[in-house]
Amino acid sequence: MNKKMRSLLLATIVSTFVFAASTQAGTFTPGQYQGTGNGRNGSIEVEVTLSEDKIESVEILSHSESEGISDPAIAKIPAAIVEEQSLAVDAVTGASLTSAGILEAVTDAIAKSGADTESLMQKEEKAASGETIEKTADVIIVGAGGAGISAATAATSEGKTVIIIEKTASAGGNTLASGGVWNAADPEMDAITPSEEGRLTILKSYLEYDDSDFQEEYLDAYHTLRDQINEYLEGDTSMLFDSTEFHLIQSYLGTIREDLDGNMIYPDYDLISNLVYHSLDTMKWLSETTGSEFNDR
Repeated sequence: MNKKMRSLLLATIVSTFVFAASTQAGTFTPGQYQGTGNGRNGSIEVEVTLSEDKIESVEILSHSESEGISDPAIAKIPAAIVEEQSLAVDAVTGASLTSAGILEAVTDAIAKSGADTESLMQKEEKAASGETIEKTADVIIVGAGGAGISAATAATSEGKTVIIIEKTASAGGNTLASGGVWNAADPEMDAITPSEEGRLTILKSYLEYDDSDFQEEYLDAYHTLRDQINEYLEGDTSMLFDSTEFHLIQSYLGTIREDLDGNMIYPDYDLISNLVYHSLDTMKWLSETTGSEFNDR
């Protein structure tokens, strides 16, 4: 092979290598591209701005994710994609489904530019050492959910120093993800709340139970509830009926279940009664001490 042919072949190999390396690294057709992904509660739409060789910005156009829970992912994932110029960014703990939805939407948008999204998903492992932090307190609470925050408030009200440790990106835990329904009978609210459609049918169904449907410790509560419902049905039914016994019996009936071996599992009376008989006081305590806000809807 003569020198000229060797040079031509070498130039071809080098140019092919450079092209392959450039494609692997990712080159884009500049512009703005929109993409869609599936979050926890529905679609997430994003707009990605690309220059020839860089992801310039990621903007979330719309989503239906839960406020509070999804906020850390919505703030951090787009910023991480731009900073790392990669789709291989870590999900936000506690908002993993939202994180995945954002990444899916950004991948969809970038794919529309003709870029090689597979290369952008290659994760570069980085060795990192965490910072050692030493702190001392009277009480250490693991988990900044509703129970943890309440425990911290109670401890500080007694003059204790408190440290709360939380693994996720935001405080609130499962309390943030709950349906927002509070098992607290409030006579003042009942008196000004119109009865819901179908409420009478539900109440009448509770009169059809027999004593044999209840464990012995729940019978007194059921008898009281039965008398309350009969009295309510004989009077003005335009306003909401509610009672502590109603919540207790609802909780009892709603948690009876059968295990895989065919054994019936019944709720603990002490736990349920403690929940329903102290719920209203707990709501008032949370409002007064932690600043928790409750609405009437």
